[in-house]
Amino acid sequence: MKFNDEQKSIIEEGLGQNLLVSAAAGSGKTTVLTERITRKIMGENCGDKDISLSNILVMTFTKKATAEMKARIKQKLEEKLNEGKNVKKLIKESSIIQNANISTIDAFCKKILEENYKRK
Repeated sequence: MKFNDEQKSIIEEGLGQNLLVSAAAGSGKTTVLTERITRKIMGENCGDKDISLSNILVMTFTKKATAEMKARIKQKLEEKLNEGKNVKKLIKESSIIQNANISTIDAFCKKILEENYKRK
């Protein structure tokens, strides 16, 4: 996919920083974030080589968006795996996708509350 300048800046700039993406439906948010997350995991354009899905938080507004994000990240990781680079890391990352911190805002808050409740 060809990315426009604004999408490129979201993908490439500040990979070591937090990011909030807000845009209209159909604008390519999921595609852009999938590319950004995959690049972070692969250590591209990023000084941190050991970034894992377990260290990334993605919050969405709907369960459908959560499922779509997980599916697209998994697909992108599998594409990278087929290239034969970083095989061990990509297998590990692909295996944790279902438990990755990719959820709706309310599901994430509920998870935090449940974890804190269990500690007491």
